[in-house]
Amino acid sequence: MLRSWGHKLIDDQAKVYQCKLTIERIAEDQKSFEEVLLQPQPSQIDQYMLHMQDVNTYILESCGRATHKRWCARFEDEKRKRKEWRRELGLVAE
Repeated sequence: MLRSWGHKLIDDQAKVYQCKLTIERIAEDQKSFEEVLLQPQPSQIDQYMLHMQDVNTYILESCGRATHKRWCARFEDEKRKRKEWRRELGLVAE
């Protein structure tokens, strides 16, 4: 459960904000935050891969190759950043 939240402006020039969330476990059998961040189930991966194939096809067909190339580069960059973040949290082996 979200107990409290807040945000404040850190850098006005760059428009960077800081967001603080306080979450609270409301039931003993509720998964811990660490468990939530673990790898998804295989069926979830299958569904995600099918979804990404659809998105990939849609962008290529409706927006063209140049936009598709930029989208692919941004997607790979986000994957890399998520992997680094998980590694920093100690959720993935080095």
